[in-house]
Amino acid sequence: MCQGRRQEITVSVLTLVLLISPFLSVNVRSVFRISYEGTAVGSGIDVAIPAESTVEEPDWADSFDPPDRGVRESAPIPVRLWVPGKTALELEIAADPAARESTRPCFATQTIPPPISEEEQARKAWELLFLINEHREGLSLQPLEMVEPLWEAAWWRANDMAANDYFGHTSSNGLRPNEVAQLLGYIGWEVGECIAATSWDAHAIFLAWMNSPPHRGFIEYAPLSHAGVGFGYNPDSEYGVYVSFLGGCDGNTYPTVPSPPILAVKPQKVVLLIATNREYTTASVNVQNTGDELLSWTVTADSDLIAIGPMDGVNDGRILIRPSEALLARPDLPASGTVLEVAVTINGNEGSLGSPATVAVKLLFVEEIHRTYLPLTLSR
Repeated sequence: MCQGRRQEITVSVLTLVLLISPFLSVNVRSVFRISYEGTAVGSGIDVAIPAESTVEEPDWADSFDPPDRGVRESAPIPVRLWVPGKTALELEIAADPAARESTRPCFATQTIPPPISEEEQARKAWELLFLINEHREGLSLQPLEMVEPLWEAAWWRANDMAANDYFGHTSSNGLRPNEVAQLLGYIGWEVGECIAATSWDAHAIFLAWMNSPPHRGFIEYAPLSHAGVGFGYNPDSEYGVYVSFLGGCDGNTYPTVPSPPILAVKPQKVVLLIATNREYTTASVNVQNTGDELLSWTVTADSDLIAIGPMDGVNDGRILIRPSEALLARPDLPASGTVLEVAVTINGNEGSLGSPATVAVKLLFVEEIHRTYLPLTLSR
């Protein structure tokens, strides 16, 4: 069973040295004087931080050991805080225990994003899982399957954070993420969670987790098999948008959540040979819909050096690529050894994931093409 890790940090006359992602909540018992590129924000605003000081780590198995975040005693020094849409904010921490009259979040320049529809929120959830699975597959790890119990648990967790205006792994009713998942029907032996806030941008959330070793370690945890992703929104809360990603390990089978269309294209690199006598080779590219909803797609190229067919399709199909008639009709072809590059773009319909997909086409000009045919033997 997963046990949550929560690193408690109390700072009174100490200073804190951290590199903070925009989606981690950091509360420090101190006063922050915030400046941007050397210029004071809000005419040298003083921001008093709540007395309870915590850094939220991912909620995951005890087998993980998140690295120490580097709290140390020192003279006051600047701390760099990256905020979406800015470069880096420099936070000078002044040890001033007396200045604690008001409470402000450390994201002093944070603005609450506008709401989006529930349909678009669901698409954002799938987009985030798509990025996670793309990363896992690049490491030869199994992709995660969106299953109903974790999907419902993630949406409940995200909306609980939004409705009750907190950012952490312990729910408003005291339940940890694995307990929420179990109550909603997930009986897996291990459940963990990554959380984020402030943005609808799936790419920004994913990159923030990738830049945090504990969160990245959880996403790359090989035994994970199932997932749930949910968004919550409350314009009157501190961060506005809240995100929960739940990952689980379980050999059981659960109902899956229908996905939007997912465009998959293979191969993503092809080579065409063109001989001086105008002989040539062709290449084929497979287009596949790995999602549940209908996928329609169209094809374009950035050059007239190649011919493509078909130019559109529905769900699964195959695209044939060959040198164009205009190229072959040229009186003088490029010299042998010349390589020209063309990009073919496959665009999926609105709402599809993995779109657009690009195929890199290389045209290699040669003196001649030798073809070898292997004998075919039929047996009964």
